[in-house]
Amino acid sequence: ALRPVPALVWMVLGLGLPWALILLPRKDWRNRPLTALVMFAVGPALVTAIMFVLGTVGGARETALLTSGHILLGTIVVALTGAALAVHKWRVSPVPQLTERQPLALDERLLVTLIVAACVLRWLAAVWYPFWEYDPLWVYGYEGKLYTLLGYIPQHIGYYPQFLPLQYAYAQIMTGAVNDHVARAAFPLYHWGSILAAYALGRLTISRRVGVYMAALWAMYPHVAQWSTVGDLEIPLTFATTGSAAFFLTAWQRDQHWRRYAIISGLFLGLALWTKPTGGALILGIILLVGWELLRL
Repeated sequence: ALRPVPALVWMVLGLGLPWALILLPRKDWRNRPLTALVMFAVGPALVTAIMFVLGTVGGARETALLTSGHILLGTIVVALTGAALAVHKWRVSPVPQLTERQPLALDERLLVTLIVAACVLRWLAAVWYPFWEYDPLWVYGYEGKLYTLLGYIPQHIGYYPQFLPLQYAYAQIMTGAVNDHVARAAFPLYHWGSILAAYALGRLTISRRVGVYMAALWAMYPHVAQWSTVGDLEIPLTFATTGSAAFFLTAWQRDQHWRRYAIISGLFLGLALWTKPTGGALILGIILLVGWELLRL
């Protein structure tokens, strides 16, 4: 289960971090939970986009283009581009005025400790067991194995949206092993991301304390504990939809950087749709808000 760790670190830090810094306003660069949240979204989104292009072209030709070399080359190009743009932004953007940080209260520190402990235990559970529930076993996990073995996305079978199957394929291709434990090593990232998204929803719209409590309520919910280990797409879907809602509501409140937050919200919405079509339900909420604003005019 530790074999794919370098590939996952490269995906999150190598690709995710520079592009997260590009997307976020300069004032949020010191906000580690917010930066990590965007990083967990944009890194896997870029990797799966590159893999989808390779797999689709390879599928049309029935040629194995989904190889570790091709994926690494594509991600290096995207990562270097992102790093160059992030450095340019760092040089030209004004340094925001530092604000004094308030230390966490005792109950907040306790909740954060419990969240970290839960994340570690669920990571161990996620990589310890193979795929065993029906959908992960016969859809997402199966497709990931198929892409790894063939080296392309075949055109003769039906598909769910490709985010999770391509994530499972990524870990296996980059380690050269068709292995359930290797494939599932990526899954805890989206559990951690969903907790960060719950925090961001409370933090950006109300206060940091509300964000900590929202993250703790989500992390300690029993069904979340179960779903965070089985390899199904409900956890990545929650991660993406909650992240989209958090940034959309921040933009809706007319933050001075509302355009950037709106773009990030759209990225999370795209990731939700790239995971499961029901992620589009968020659009209905946006339509309701727009209708409400029209009635207020």
